[in-house]
Amino acid sequence: MVRADESTTNIASPLVALAVALVLAVLPCPARAAEPFPFDPLQMLEQMFGPDDQEDEQALAAVEISRKEERTLGREAAQSYLAALRDAKIPVSNRSRDVAYLRRLAEQVRLRLTHPEACPPLTVYLIESEVFEARAFSDGTLVFSRGALEMASSEAALVGLIGHELSHLDRRHLISRLRRMKLAQARMRDARAGDLQAKFSAGMALTRLWTRPYRPEDEQQADLDGARWAYQAGYDPRELASLIETAAKSLSTLPLPGFLRSHPVSAERVETLRELYAQLQKEDPKAKLYVGRENLRRRITRAEKEIVE
Repeated sequence: MVRADESTTNIASPLVALAVALVLAVLPCPARAAEPFPFDPLQMLEQMFGPDDQEDEQALAAVEISRKEERTLGREAAQSYLAALRDAKIPVSNRSRDVAYLRRLAEQVRLRLTHPEACPPLTVYLIESEVFEARAFSDGTLVFSRGALEMASSEAALVGLIGHELSHLDRRHLISRLRRMKLAQARMRDARAGDLQAKFSAGMALTRLWTRPYRPEDEQQADLDGARWAYQAGYDPRELASLIETAAKSLSTLPLPGFLRSHPVSAERVETLRELYAQLQKEDPKAKLYVGRENLRRRITRAEKEIVE
């Protein structure tokens, strides 16, 4: 997901904050300790919530998920998410001029995917919320907010944003959580048969596995794909960087350690996209790139009409 904030969405799950509080609550107090404080609390949290180690990565990669499972999980997750929005009285639409415009752009970007034949049929929803939001689900559901649509200043920015979300589908980033669930179940079964140390080790491993549903490296890859596909289609990928900057300014930020972020910080994302732009210009120079501010205003795609600005 491309939500460009470094606030609440930087924590992979609401449970992370609770887990952090619980961990800190049970740590021995340095003032009362007979010996010097034996470890750095942040180091401990890094171990618990930080990147997967090589063993975890190999174990996750070995968990097989079929396309059918992937789509079933995605459909259930999308329906649950949309139901939660409706319960919160947040209007959701999949039939409007704005939705039709987003859908047409998404179908154009879809042709750029590495595996377009494996991409499920796309369904687009628009949330009537001023908060910046963009999500993809593995059944092909795409969700964007009114805030994201209005913060985009051009069609090029939207193409990059849509490309980011479709990258998650193309690279199967969205099955990570299902893999983690299956691996967690297996490790819990193993831990039940082990000693106390085995149970503790399993618990630490499960914490690491469960608290990173969206990996920063996946988000960065999605940024790069979205920008690259936009460039290949003749759009200016720098518009995506501008959108990320705009969205970040609209949201408060928290100075969270890197291991508690699900997205790279916006400054890093923008710099990476600028470096990619320079690289693309060297590899395939384009004297003029399309922006499409008027296209966005009129909700007419460039494929339907190129508008001189």
